[in-house]
Amino acid sequence: MPPVGHDDALCPARRLARMAGAGMTSPPASGHSRISNRELYAVAGMTSASAPMFERRRRILRETQHMLAEQGLGGFSTMELSRRSGVAQRTIFNAFGNRDNLVALAIRFYFEEFNLALADRFDVSTLDGALGKLTATTLRNLQLRNYMTAIVSLHFSPSAPAQVRAVTLAIGAGFFRDWLDNQRNRSLLPAEIDLGRLTRHIAHLEYAVINDWLVGAVEEAQVVDNMLQAVLEMLVGALDGDVRARLEQYLADVRESGPLSLQLKADGANAIAALSL
Repeated sequence: MPPVGHDDALCPARRLARMAGAGMTSPPASGHSRISNRELYAVAGMTSASAPMFERRRRILRETQHMLAEQGLGGFSTMELSRRSGVAQRTIFNAFGNRDNLVALAIRFYFEEFNLALADRFDVSTLDGALGKLTATTLRNLQLRNYMTAIVSLHFSPSAPAQVRAVTLAIGAGFFRDWLDNQRNRSLLPAEIDLGRLTRHIAHLEYAVINDWLVGAVEEAQVVDNMLQAVLEMLVGALDGDVRARLEQYLADVRESGPLSLQLKADGANAIAALSL
């Protein structure tokens, strides 16, 4: 097992952000995460390794995920986590450093399973694939109100630890990154637009749409259309040429609940129904 790099050992925020999943997704219901020993060794800052140690850390992460989904961040306590995972609180802090690192890591692995499950269904290097994955993810997130309340609260909290913000931002920024890279290669994304800043703004927008639902500003039935419309409006303002015209057509369709909008929702619902999570 390779040692943890010096920089990573000193900076858990950098470790977590580097390994964050792509797409603002939702937790696996089963809790059976595909966390490799190598990933767990690196991200959790382990300095020695054994099968029981890996399993103990996985058990702690699984229970953290379940507690966030059941109770949200406000109901999360390491004392209860200790009881449910069958380890001492000291063991939790020895394994993950502090509560913030633990929550950030659990969020990251929440997303990983869902992203892997959708990988074969949506090609996010294409506009249709990125929109399809965003739609499916939004539909799934609507089923997990407590979980999304925790994530959105963390994302917008001015006091959230840097490592938590890095994870939520990386997740939300991932939907359109590959497709926007392609547009830059085609010279359809103007040089003055910073790709990293644009994807961060898209992430903030996605979380804001979910927050509108959480606070009761919009009905659940409106959330997917609001999400698609908000993101398409931002992309229209950023892109040039034929792709901008295509985005404008898609935006008009969503505003009218046209065939594209209906197809995205149907494909998203089918993708969620087919998941074995």
